[in-house]
Amino acid sequence: MSNCAKMKAYLKHGATCTTKSSGGCKICKRIWALLLRIHANKCKSSRCPIPQCIAIRERVRQLQKQQQAMDDRRRQEMNRHYRMRMVEGR
Repeated sequence: MSNCAKMKAYLKHGATCTTKSSGGCKICKRIWALLLRIHANKCKSSRCPIPQCIAIRERVRQLQKQQQAMDDRRRQEMNRHYRMRMVEGR
C-alpha cells in the first residue's frame, strides 16, 4: 500500500473512530503523531501553542546534527584512506 493510500485510510478511520487517541486508539495516535511531525517541520514559531511542537522540532534538529557528524566522520575516514593509498603508491 502506498503512503498516500495509507494516509487516506488513516484519515477515513479518524473520521469514524469512536475510541479516538485519548481513548487509546493506536491508529488515531499515529495520525496525530504524523500531523505533529509535519507541523513541527514547517513551524518557525518560538512560542508555538501546538503541544510538543518545539520538542519535536528540537529532536529533529538533534538527529540532523547527529547525522551530519556521522557523515563528516565518514568523509574524514575516506579522505584519510585515500591519502594513505596515495602515499603507498609513490
